[in-house]
Amino acid sequence: MKNRIIFCSALVGFYMQAMPAQSEDLKAYYEKQKAELVQSFTAPALGTDITLVLLDGVKKTGVIRHLSETGIQILSDNALATFRKHELDEGTCAKLFAEEYAHVEAMKRTRTYKRGHTKRAKDSTHKASLSVSSKMDRDGTRDTSNRESDSGGVTETEIKVQTEVRNLKLSVSNQTTHPDRYTLKWYFFAQDLGKEDVYIQSRGSKEVEVKGRSRVTHEVKSKGSSIRKASHNYTACCGKTAASENKTGVEEKGYLVVLKCGDEVIDRKASDKRYMDPDWIKLCQ
Repeated sequence: MKNRIIFCSALVGFYMQAMPAQSEDLKAYYEKQKAELVQSFTAPALGTDITLVLLDGVKKTGVIRHLSETGIQILSDNALATFRKHELDEGTCAKLFAEEYAHVEAMKRTRTYKRGHTKRAKDSTHKASLSVSSKMDRDGTRDTSNRESDSGGVTETEIKVQTEVRNLKLSVSNQTTHPDRYTLKWYFFAQDLGKEDVYIQSRGSKEVEVKGRSRVTHEVKSKGSSIRKASHNYTACCGKTAASENKTGVEEKGYLVVLKCGDEVIDRKASDKRYMDPDWIKLCQ
């Protein structure tokens, strides 16, 4: 029996080391269950029919005549047969002896507990990635007009208006095996012509739920930018010419997309690495 106890202890130790972060918790859980189960064990009564399985697989059927902490005696084929505890397999010992019963049942409960613990740990793990594809839609108009001055000169004015709208396709890939919920946040930046500051022109957010090992996509577009370019060409009656040009409007300056799970930033993508700077991230929160 000493060898069996050593083997069981080694088995428990190996099992507990399977997940080091949980080992102390699992060991304590196992010991608690075992202590409770020892108290609840009831040995079979004398005179009960029983089938014993020996370590070599041989089965012995009979009636219990005597049962102690170290062995059992049965009446089989009108003859008494005595077997020591170390001669019986684990399943048989679990039916006859409190310590073995408590160990086997405690191990079952611990395995179930571990599976639940592992599942909860996996469910609390957030692992995902974000990919962004960008496409720019451009459109423009052109208008020309002539105006004659009192002195006989002619001013030809050409006005071009260029508009741009950025379209983003956002893809969120859940790399875990369980469904998870994420928050997508996007920011479009712009700059007024003639000024230095780049600012957030528009922003948005969306909650997305992604199944395990799956991906979802979401499309967004910027508010759009528009630049007006006016060119003036003056021709005097004597043939001399002069030209001037001015631009007004708003220039598109890129984007930042952030993927979050709760308060945790999972991933982010930007059109320019400067938007990945912590100061920009802070500005966008």
